[in-house]
Amino acid sequence: EVLRGGISILVETSELAADIDKKRAVASKERAQKKIKEGRKQWDVKRAKVALARAFNRMRVVSNI
Repeated sequence: EVLRGGISILVETSELAADIDKKRAVASKERAQKKIKEGRKQWDVKRAKVALARAFNRMRVVSNI
């Protein structure tokens, strides 16, 4: 929402860069990539793709600190 005095952003979750554990984000990325490669169940692949995107975003945020 854009207002005269500023912008409001509504999100389901958020994290501060200082709260992100880079090693954990890398491990999450690797797990998600493995699940996507295995591709056993369609819903697993969809969940893994969401997890992969989240891990990449966390890694990007941490690298900009």
